Amino acid sequence: MSESPGPHTFPGYTEDAGLVLGHLSATAVGAIVQRIADGSAARFADVAASVGYCSKPIRLVGSSQTIDGRTGEILGSFSSDDAPLGVAYRPCGNRRADVCAACSRVYARDTFAMVRAGLLGGKTVPQEVASNPLVFATLTAPSFGHVHGVRAKGGHPAGGRCRPRDTADRCEHGRPVGCMAVHTDDDPDVGGPLCVDCYDWGSAVVWQWWAPELWRRFTITLRRSLASRLGASESRLKERASVQFAKVAEYQARGLVTSTRLCGSTVRAGRGRWLRSTAAAWRTSSGRPPGRCPSSLRRSTVRTCRAGLPSGRSSTREPCAPAYR
Repeated sequence: MSESPGPHTFPGYTEDAGLVLGHLSATAVGAIVQRIADGSAARFADVAASVGYCSKPIRLVGSSQTIDGRTGEILGSFSSDDAPLGVAYRPCGNRRADVCAACSRVYARDTFAMVRAGLLGGKTVPQEVASNPLVFATLTAPSFGHVHGVRAKGGHPAGGRCRPRDTADRCEHGRPVGCMAVHTDDDPDVGGPLCVDCYDWGSAVVWQWWAPELWRRFTITLRRSLASRLGASESRLKERASVQFAKVAEYQARGLVTSTRLCGSTVRAGRGRWLRSTAAAWRTSSGRPPGRCPSSLRRSTVRTCRAGLPSGRSSTREPCAPAYR
């Protein structure tokens, strides 16, 4: 008799519960039925667990031997023929969730642990790093035209009208310059331009192409500015400070890259100057790339998480350990 669902069970919990396959494609259902019929379902389940349920595991076929170089004795051997399904499986390791959700979660967890150790110590990193200066900065791409978006209202991240304007106002192409709609995150219009002809598509493409170079130039500017603030030459900066950072590049709804950065430093002197230097470097243009793309950022925000000042003077705020998981 099937056990009724209780606080520690759920429909399908018992061994005699029916197998629900309605959400799978006909091909997937056929493959599962075939596994059950030929008796390989248990081996398949073991292999799936061994690769962390990777959706696109790499299949390896072949053999290897470990031989003692001095004696020629075979110390060990492996053949994919001896694997549970006759093939050696390894996780793909892809970091993109749309390619492999399982491996992307492993990558996210590993990255979180690594960045957190760099901010707070642990995992062979000394605990002293927790007292170093730390800022959280966001660089937003410039505007290339008005786009539909989810707007804040009353302290909430959504609920506001897209771009309130007089409905009679039109652009040179005859389209409204405003939008009175209240968009949601799943609205297909979000990120799209109000007028496809007014939007500067060419400059947007140029920005995307040169974003990595702009970032490289910024890191150079940051170190030069910090060296100047500390009264040291750029070549001798490492004797006074060590700048470390973790960067995340994200795509906005409009398709443009936005860089978010956790930036920390081990500064042996002049920690107050380090903070002023960092803020100045964010405001400094990273240089104008070839083409017509503007070099200035649309918006940059810098939040001081730890000032790293001596005890009693520190303006330490809430930890900025990343919550991207």
